[in-house]
Amino acid sequence: MWSKPNTAWFRRNFDYTGVLISAAFLIAAAFLYVRPGVFVVSKWLDDTLLYTESGYRLAHGQVPGIHFSSSLGVFAFLPHAIAYRLTGDLVQAIPVSSVMLAAIVFAIAVYFALTRLGVIVGVGVTLTTSLLVMAPVLIGFGFWELEGVQTTIAMSYNRLGFVLVLLIALLPIKPKPQWRAVADRFDAVLAVVVFAMAYYTKMPFGIAVACLVAFWGLLLQSDRRQLMVFVIGAALAMAAVELVLPGLNLAYLKDMAISLAVVPSHSLKDYVYLFTAILREVLIIAGLPLMAVLAVGSANFRHIAFYICLIGGSAVLLVHSTQGNYLVAPLAVPIAAVTLISGAEGERRRLAMWVAAAALTYGLLTYMVPSLLAIRRHTADAARTTPIAGLPQAYASLRIRTKEGLDFAKMDDAVGNRISPAEAFAAARWPTLGDPFSQALSLNEYAHTLVKLVAARNLCGKAADRTAILDYANPSSSLFGHPPVSGYTYAHFNLSFGLTAHWDPERMFWGVDCLLEPKMLLNPDQKAGLWRIYGPYLTEMFQLTGETDYWRVLVRRDKL
Repeated sequence: MWSKPNTAWFRRNFDYTGVLISAAFLIAAAFLYVRPGVFVVSKWLDDTLLYTESGYRLAHGQVPGIHFSSSLGVFAFLPHAIAYRLTGDLVQAIPVSSVMLAAIVFAIAVYFALTRLGVIVGVGVTLTTSLLVMAPVLIGFGFWELEGVQTTIAMSYNRLGFVLVLLIALLPIKPKPQWRAVADRFDAVLAVVVFAMAYYTKMPFGIAVACLVAFWGLLLQSDRRQLMVFVIGAALAMAAVELVLPGLNLAYLKDMAISLAVVPSHSLKDYVYLFTAILREVLIIAGLPLMAVLAVGSANFRHIAFYICLIGGSAVLLVHSTQGNYLVAPLAVPIAAVTLISGAEGERRRLAMWVAAAALTYGLLTYMVPSLLAIRRHTADAARTTPIAGLPQAYASLRIRTKEGLDFAKMDDAVGNRISPAEAFAAARWPTLGDPFSQALSLNEYAHTLVKLVAARNLCGKAADRTAILDYANPSSSLFGHPPVSGYTYAHFNLSFGLTAHWDPERMFWGVDCLLEPKMLLNPDQKAGLWRIYGPYLTEMFQLTGETDYWRVLVRRDKL
């Protein structure tokens, strides 16, 4: 026989004491993250370079979409640009900007917790959402796998996007009586803020937020005033952005159009596969709480329909961020379920309360635990690394854990054709052998090629302050500290450009007088794609003027 659950703590309101408790934990985690004064990359160095270069460009007046191609919006890089201005360190700006984003998300989560949630649920929601955005990790349900926790800036925009969708999905929860007047006045205003952040981070998340707000305003509100405020506010927000950055909205749409045109389309089979892969979490986090609510009868059909749409929409969004196994947004279902059931009456709520609370606990821990572990691991890794000698001062905080036995001298010999590639790579890296000019590099090896950039730049002559790297990541401006040129911070073949859709050559390579082409690559397909599309232009406009062991140098013919 199930005992009656004690719902006193679930009924206790999240108040200013809850805010202080959550803030104390968040500040402690932020201190641990920022305190080392470094950023440790254990995966996807190229994505880290994408962020440092984009933040550098934004800090120098360039805007994504208008001045350089990116399917991500301004807000994806704005915190990093601000943090770089504050610190003067492109790498240390990464954890600082992550803490800034966590603070913004924390403020939004606190609003929902104060107006709608109990203290236990409120503390869990505020901490989980803010820590998830702050942590340097690719996380999701893949955390339960051995390699689930990695320190990286990669895909942080997807974490932010899913968290914003989760928070806006809390709108249907009925406000507390003492906060009802505040909610009536500010719900729509906050929805505008969340929409603008989501839209100018990555457009699909903004569209998802707008759809959820429309559903809430049309079907779950007794009048249309809140919806009208949102529509007018969202339009004014986009108009304000246009006034500050003329042409941004159209440029952003064009970049998204290019991205959609070149990304391979997903079949029904892809959707089924993805949904099957996350089915366990969907059932535990969203399915069971929905059944519990139906058993108690605490919600009407419209609320159930809202959350079913949320689950389906999140699965669709997941297709655009499969690297992380994200499905954060459906956490709104157990949050709402616990809130509804805790105030319900009747015998059937006993088991329902345990089911909803267990599902919520599982969901929150799935994201909170790896976030905390990632911050702890980042701090631990910082103590076991050394600076990468040869990088400029703005990159002095970059750390990569050295792989035991990696011999850069052997690698130099291989590239310089002084010993055979097989002999060199047998000594320098793990047993995978092959042509060193086409084999993808480890993080340490790629960082080593960047250190060798200075010697290659010396071959640029008078064009040395207008360089670009002809590869997936193009951090040339930030590495050398010169004014940014070129239309790309990254060139991801069949993602940011492709055969069917791409920027014209003059825009892609505007201002570039010296191209640095790596001989060893993180991903050979990316450079091959660049040459396939822009090869005739590059051959006509640039001339090979020299090379080093690691780089080929091409200078614009009229700058020779």
